Amino acid sequence: MQKELYQIERSEVSLNISEGTVTEVRRKHIVRSGCRVYDGGKLGISGVFGEPDEATWQAAQRALTAGLSHPEPLGALVRSRETGVMPEERELLEQSEALLAHLREECPGFVFSNKIVALSERVRLENDLGRRLDDRQSGSFLNLVVKDEASPNVFDTGIGWTSRGNAAVDGLEAARRSLRAYRNEVPMPKEKLPVLFAGSFLSGKLEGLLDVQKLESGASLFSGKMGEKLFSGALTLQVDRRPESWLPFFDAEGSVLEGDTLPLIENGVLVRGAADRAQAARYGCMATAAAGGAYDAAPCRSASEGCLRIAQTHSYAELLGDRSFILIDVASGGDMTPAGDFATPVQTAYLCRDGLPVGRLPEFSFRGSVFDLLGGGFLGRTDGGPLGGDGWTLLEGTIDA
Repeated sequence: MQKELYQIERSEVSLNISEGTVTEVRRKHIVRSGCRVYDGGKLGISGVFGEPDEATWQAAQRALTAGLSHPEPLGALVRSRETGVMPEERELLEQSEALLAHLREECPGFVFSNKIVALSERVRLENDLGRRLDDRQSGSFLNLVVKDEASPNVFDTGIGWTSRGNAAVDGLEAARRSLRAYRNEVPMPKEKLPVLFAGSFLSGKLEGLLDVQKLESGASLFSGKMGEKLFSGALTLQVDRRPESWLPFFDAEGSVLEGDTLPLIENGVLVRGAADRAQAARYGCMATAAAGGAYDAAPCRSASEGCLRIAQTHSYAELLGDRSFILIDVASGGDMTPAGDFATPVQTAYLCRDGLPVGRLPEFSFRGSVFDLLGGGFLGRTDGGPLGGDGWTLLEGTIDA
């Protein structure tokens, strides 16, 4: 019988924003502990808020009788990683109030709401076999909902920024750019321009299709295409657990990747599916550190945490610096058909010249086959962007204005 502790500890200071001012400061410190007991290919789990005691472990042992099958825990490995700094509460509050004051003065006619958050999250996995994994991610994020006072809409656009320090400082210039461009309405350009999406947009659409069980059962658009070149040779889609992913370097099973990345699509070729350890044993493939799940549940691929990212191909200056393009800011309601045809309505988008937003475009729809968008239509991905974010992907597709 082997024991394993999976623990998530999160500290958070959240500033609630209403009518453009900080109205409330909320503090949280939560520890969630999952106790796992493995015996004879079975897994028992019990969870508790706070540190576990003997009663928690006994409950996990009793849960073995449910007969939940799961591979035995992974063996000895010791590694830790710490990334970023959580801003002090006073600093966060002062800089957030300064940010809001700048926006109210420089960009009148807008109402700002939602939150600015500083956080630190530590994830640990320890077991009887000597596996000791410890990851701490800290930083802050700015997430403002913006309403134009002259608009009948509930909201019109948003301002988002993530930082390993203080997002209220780092995100100010991007907020200014966004709001100035929003005020300047421009017509849809006559020339065909590429479209810039947030980096996670299409990778999220592909994640379910790349699950090894769907690939092997014929339920994926990509079933039967292993080893084939499906997309642009510049495209690599990978499990990414580097610091910039804001994920622990290990998954919920304790799997770790060399270099913290592993391609599923490499240079346009489908090379493997995403698999947890049970799937890896079933289909004779490797586990890809892509298992997720709650602290008190069995880790599995179906509970994955969005760990796929398109690998960077260019710097910001190389991809966008002197280019004209359309930047998608708000797009909701998009979907992909079983044949891979993708379409989404775009509520807010900006015309960009020389890499920066200059005006807001009318609403439109964007569409294309996933094979075209990520094939000949894939122009590259950069980790930078004119409005922040965790990376941007530049694509050519069809715009219906």
